[in-house]
Amino acid sequence: MQKLREAFPNLSRRAVAAGICTGLMALASTSAAVEVEAIYHLGENETQSSNRPTDSSGKGRNFSSELNGGSVQISSEQPPFGSTRYYTFNGTNQGFYDVNYNAPENNIGIEAWVKIGDLTQSDRTIFSTGGNEGGLQIAYNINAGGLCGALAGKTYVGKSYVPSSTSEWVHVALVRDAGTTTFYVNGVAWGDSNTSIPNDGSVLHLAVNSGAGAYFKGAVDEVRIFSFEAGTFDPHDLLWYQSPTADAPRFLEQPKDFAVREGGIARLTAEVAGGEPLNYQWIRDADSAVVGSDAILDIPAFSANLAGAYHLKVSNALGEATSSSANLSITPYQEPEPATVPSKFQQAQIDRKYGLFCHFGINTFLDQEWSDGSASATRYAPTAIDADQWVMAAKEAGMRYFILTTKHHDGFCLWDSKWTTYDVGASGNTTDVVKAVSDACRRHGLKFAIYYSFWDRHEPSYRAADFSGYITYMKNQLTELLTNYGPVCEIWFDGAWDRPAEDWKVPEIYDLVKSLQPECQITVNRNIGLPGLGLGSNDIHPTDQKEGDPIRFFPTDFRTHDPEMPAFPDNKLFQHGAELYYLPFEATVTMSPDDEWFYHPDQLGSKSLRSLERYFDIATAQNNILVFNAPPDRNGRLLDSNVATLKELAYRLGLEPGRPFPKNLAEGATASASSVWDNNTANWGASFAIDENPDSRWAAASSDSTSSWLELDFGAETVFDRVILNEYLENGVGRAKTFELDAWSDGEWQSVHQGTTIGESLRVDLSPVTTSKLRLKILTSSGPVSISMLKIQNSSKPDPSTSSYKVWQQQGFSTADIEQGLAEPDHSPGGDGVPNVMKFALGITQPKRPVSSEMMPKLAMEDGATFSFFRATQDAVYQVEQSQDLLNWEELITNPGEVGQMVQVRIADDEAGANFVRLWVNTDR
Repeated sequence: MQKLREAFPNLSRRAVAAGICTGLMALASTSAAVEVEAIYHLGENETQSSNRPTDSSGKGRNFSSELNGGSVQISSEQPPFGSTRYYTFNGTNQGFYDVNYNAPENNIGIEAWVKIGDLTQSDRTIFSTGGNEGGLQIAYNINAGGLCGALAGKTYVGKSYVPSSTSEWVHVALVRDAGTTTFYVNGVAWGDSNTSIPNDGSVLHLAVNSGAGAYFKGAVDEVRIFSFEAGTFDPHDLLWYQSPTADAPRFLEQPKDFAVREGGIARLTAEVAGGEPLNYQWIRDADSAVVGSDAILDIPAFSANLAGAYHLKVSNALGEATSSSANLSITPYQEPEPATVPSKFQQAQIDRKYGLFCHFGINTFLDQEWSDGSASATRYAPTAIDADQWVMAAKEAGMRYFILTTKHHDGFCLWDSKWTTYDVGASGNTTDVVKAVSDACRRHGLKFAIYYSFWDRHEPSYRAADFSGYITYMKNQLTELLTNYGPVCEIWFDGAWDRPAEDWKVPEIYDLVKSLQPECQITVNRNIGLPGLGLGSNDIHPTDQKEGDPIRFFPTDFRTHDPEMPAFPDNKLFQHGAELYYLPFEATVTMSPDDEWFYHPDQLGSKSLRSLERYFDIATAQNNILVFNAPPDRNGRLLDSNVATLKELAYRLGLEPGRPFPKNLAEGATASASSVWDNNTANWGASFAIDENPDSRWAAASSDSTSSWLELDFGAETVFDRVILNEYLENGVGRAKTFELDAWSDGEWQSVHQGTTIGESLRVDLSPVTTSKLRLKILTSSGPVSISMLKIQNSSKPDPSTSSYKVWQQQGFSTADIEQGLAEPDHSPGGDGVPNVMKFALGITQPKRPVSSEMMPKLAMEDGATFSFFRATQDAVYQVEQSQDLLNWEELITNPGEVGQMVQVRIADDEAGANFVRLWVNTDR
């Protein structure tokens, strides 16, 4: 804590702590200019003795040494480039070297015109910028395929080229651009390599093999070394290559390798120059079959058999050109792996366990559940959308994530989508609700999820004969939702019953979502069953689902079937094809007594606490998840009754904002009882009080109406401070009148709590108890008692008893504040939702004043989260720290990453991992 205070002595320090870093990026304009390093015309205007080539660039990079063999002959023939003379080498010891030039490693190229005098020669250097330890090299090696480019005389670049005869002039070039070296033959890229080649600093070589005594035999003309600005190289502009005839075909752009999803269209193209008419022949390399006769080749990639290499031949009356091969690969859409256990992303969803659903949109103002998309967008007119109230209600209820209906069946969008005018942008309130809620989730530490209806009763393309237009519309909108609003942990698709399952192209939708947000979990409502139209048609209800039932919409990551509950036991393995897939169940339940999802003026109440508690116990058991729906009203606020009910429910369940879900320690215990109804332990035994099913129960014998007991043996010393009891009620009334809780200590039972009635739900908070056994003893009752749920929890609250916290209390609060409880760790006197314990951890000296989100450090609220930040400077000390209680912090990592880099730190996926993570930056160290 002292380090934190030293790092943040004032507000500007807190701004630094918040990770508010500014990166500056300079954008430089570039041109396609080339810088000539050396030019050797090889025959024209030579001024040195012994025919040594002269550098015509004016930079004086002249060859100073030559071998001792016969002189190099200067021919008077006319090579293609247009010069009148060129050099020929006889393959003995003719050649030149010793030019003092150390070529750069990048943005450099060499080129030459060559004619091979012996097509069988091998390992012959034609021109190079270095020896065998570095540099670019143009060579001929029949063992490597002919004319080739090489790096340091060791690594060949791309494929080689064999001239048609010893009379063919060939233009060759080797260019290093942004770390990739490309070999060109007659202006066409012949292959590349990204091997690193630091130059060895040696001299230039012309027709000299620096590592052996084998010398080149053939003709060379117009050798050039050039450099260029990064990113400006264009072979058609910068290479000294010209077609032998201006009207003959010449490839300006080769067909590129192409990957396409199965079922899509692969489009292969090549740009060709040359006189018209041009004849095109696309050829599949595997069987030499001609598969197209146009400049563009479209291949419907329905089968993996179409994968492979394709090339293009172009011809006219003046000649023919052949492109290099382009490889078409066909890949399946992303889908989950068959599994019998949850994936890490499914486990993260299971761990979230409990969330809030908000149905809000144009239906809110129409008093309808399903409007038909014909109402004017202006009917949507909330007066004061309070997304923070929605999210804080969820947080205070102990929830971990929030689902927003971004578009319901009516097609109205809660964001300003550029693909429709039926959205908030054309409405009576243009607030981007998706942004407001996603931002509020980030501020308050909840995960953000979205609902999106497949069925769209407004969008015209939905009713078009060609349904592919609507699929494109959906993809465009989903791309907006998944790229503009930060992380989305879950997408809840609905309305698929309106069309046949295959119409929805679920593999394409799933692939799109995963490509944009790989961790996002995806479902299509009612996804277990056979294909069929209409609500309920061929569905398999959750209570009837068994292992191996078919997945109706595949791929998918979890099951839904609103508003139903899973069965006990709940099967998790479902079939697609011949494989089984693990799918947890997410239960979605309305808080409305009439099971209505949207706000209605006459529906202002909530389901009973007992029914909601039962839903929680059923839905979150067995590795499953629960979402309650609470609709905002026409003002844009949640109903006070729903907010109060969720808070009371959290108290009953022992849930606390920002704290881990309490573990039920009773689940691992052994239960026994004084008696069992009708001695029927198979239906009423003690174990049914501590299983996960609230609809099962322990029942005492009819004769045991007093002094009955239920005992738990933990098998080891166990610490807890909370007991939650649910009694079975008969006609709404429980039978227990008085009871006590006893802990086993020093060989005897000792009472830790005494109470009167139990009722439908009772929470008993205790000072921490350490014991190996716990007993619920019924002292008096009106009849045999039955217990449906007995939960034992250890709340593990932060311990505010440290001396530093007490000093902070005394400095920030008056005595009256402390006496009134305003200084308690979980209280938020500023009304900003930031509890005192967090403000203490952050070194805030005025805890009663609200804190803006800009002043708050970034906090990761869950184990397994990825904590990210942008590093803007190298000089400052960046330190990521972790804590389980916001009081005690330990270093996780110091100075990660480089300047301009997005740094990601993953938090441990275990119970001992941090619940909170923060970044602080100190520029003074």
